[in-house]
Order: sequence, then C-alpha cells, then structure tokens
Amino acid sequence: MVVGDAARLPFTAGCFDVVLAQGVVHHLDEVAGFVSEARRVLEPGGSLVVLDAEPMPEEDYRSMCDQLRTSGTALEPRNGVDSGWLEALVRVGTDGGFASLAAGTWTHASPPYAEREFSSPALLHIATWPGDRR
Repeated sequence: MVVGDAARLPFTAGCFDVVLAQGVVHHLDEVAGFVSEARRVLEPGGSLVVLDAEPMPEEDYRSMCDQLRTSGTALEPRNGVDSGWLEALVRVGTDGGFASLAAGTWTHASPPYAEREFSSPALLHIATWPGDRR
C-alpha cells in the first residue's frame, strides 16, 4: 500500500498494465493531473479503469452537502463523475480510447446520513492508450 498524490504518482513510467480508481475520482481536486499520471505509469496498451458515481440531480447534491456540513464532515468536492468530461480529459491531445458501461447503483455512504441516503447510477469507465508513448 502506498499513500501519495494522485497527480504525482510515486512510480516509474510504464510500470503497470492497469490503473484502477474505484470511488476515487469524485474526491480529487486535480482530475486532469490524475489522468495524465495514470497514462504515464501505464505500459503501452494499458488501461485506466474508473468506477464511480454519475452526477446526481443538483438539488440532491446540495442536500447531501448540507447534511455533511451540519455533521461537520468534509464536503464531497465533486458531484460524481460526468462521463463526457472524463472522456474529454482522456482524449486531450491523444488517440486514447474510451468506453462507459452501466455498473449498478452507487450509494453515497459517508457519513451515515441522518435525513436520507443518496444514490446515483454507477458507471465503469475504461480508457486505453495504444502504442509506444516513450
């Protein structure tokens, strides 16, 4: 296990065939930096796999943030992961491939909500970058 900055991964270039981010991206401030770093540490033809929630309706997101604020818990920095936005980050200046697949329901579980629980559709996003990038 390694603790680090997702936009500055402590690994050499091309050392992984898969990077998995499960329930992580909606917590990141620097998603573009993370995508860039994931690509850097992937071997040619490797895949970035992201499992995360789709954005929920804005009213629900505001209500969830109100409950978090009231409980003294840190707010969710991002309302889920918009697949179009993530795809745009993957494809910037590259020939990367991208697919999003339905993956059930994401239940926002932290903290236990006093007034109500929140859920969003979950998507599995797969990004690939073929060829030698070095």
